[in-house]
Amino acid sequence: MRSTGIESTGGSGTLTRSAVDSLLCYLRFPRSPSRVARRVAARRRQIIFGQTLLVLSVAIVSCSHQASQSSPSVAVPGGAYASLRPTFEVDSEVDAAWEALEEAEIQFGSQDRIVATRLHELSDLYHDRGRYDLALALRSSLLAEQERRLGSDHLDVAENLEYLSVDYFGKDDYSSAERALRRAIAIREKAQGPNDIEVAPTLDLLGIFYDSQKRYQEAGAVYERSLTIRESALGAEHLDVANSLISLGSVYLDQGLSAEALRLYDRALEIRRSKLGKQHRLIASSLYLIARAREERKEYALAEESYLRSVKVQELASGVNDARVASRLDSLALFYWRRDRYGEAESIYERSIAIRESGLGIAHPDAAEARDSLATFFWVEGRYAKAEAVYRRSLGIAEASQGAEHPDVSKIREDLARVLKMQGRYSEAQALYDAH
Repeated sequence: MRSTGIESTGGSGTLTRSAVDSLLCYLRFPRSPSRVARRVAARRRQIIFGQTLLVLSVAIVSCSHQASQSSPSVAVPGGAYASLRPTFEVDSEVDAAWEALEEAEIQFGSQDRIVATRLHELSDLYHDRGRYDLALALRSSLLAEQERRLGSDHLDVAENLEYLSVDYFGKDDYSSAERALRRAIAIREKAQGPNDIEVAPTLDLLGIFYDSQKRYQEAGAVYERSLTIRESALGAEHLDVANSLISLGSVYLDQGLSAEALRLYDRALEIRRSKLGKQHRLIASSLYLIARAREERKEYALAEESYLRSVKVQELASGVNDARVASRLDSLALFYWRRDRYGEAESIYERSIAIRESGLGIAHPDAAEARDSLATFFWVEGRYAKAEAVYRRSLGIAEASQGAEHPDVSKIREDLARVLKMQGRYSEAQALYDAH
């Protein structure tokens, strides 16, 4: 059985390249296409690794005999994918993944499923680094081999198409991503039946793509079908049903249908409480979603209560200084900001920064993002001196950790220059621009 563990927030905006790996960011639990695709295959990988252990145990016993009677069954010296390997690879993690792929080919032969697993792990690294062309080249090569050897309707082909859709999405090639997913769904329906539980995660992935492009009607239809499949196969109280309820509810919230969203969120919360208890991190995430829906309905007192409960449950689940608590605090700070409760918003932003800097380090990207949120808060509220102080601190940290020429450093300089201009300090601002 596959489980994506998908959650959503709603409120998706214009999709940018930086959002490809955090589609519809849901605080600690991003509905990332790459992570969804990995979870889609998680169950199969467990089976593959179990089979691999068995193969290795047999190989250890018989290797001496076979070495004297036969040669390794390797079709291409250096591996079937060696031609795709860059001549110079400066990324040590990627280089190690290439070595693991080629070793798997030597040990098992280029057609073994463990080789496909290694290839996907390598392609995931390229995807995460934004090198989508290389990820696509590897997976497309594997797809051609799978279709030749297994046929175009094999389930391994469907799994690879799911991964390919993510890489296409990374390149903003939405039509190719959609075609790959629809073909994957068709293969699964033909092989496993249209209402098989294995079809649901692929439907979820298609729903994510539609939702991120604001194709809400199509996203809703896909999520409704996924929900129906899970309720029929798993029962109405299963945790995966709760995840489907949340995905569908977030599509409703995106369309301004807050009452329908709240109804689904409440049901998902009850399922989670019955299965996980009252102090689990997923309870905190459900309370956050309920808070958003109540805020949309202008039920501000109830929304505040839910935001506060979300923070409290997250503290109980992970500890008061955990980075996930900081994410919950960010949501509460934004709520207070929207309600013109500036003092409360400021103090909560400061606590969020302290948690991240203490737990992750002052140079960590999440800590930098938290400082940027506070600086933006000061800027929008016209408190330019305070915004300047935060930006100057961030600039010093970024220059020391990333170097003066890093794009993140340039962005902070630009923000600081704009704040200086708002204070009429044009020569200081121009000096920052000139240093860019």
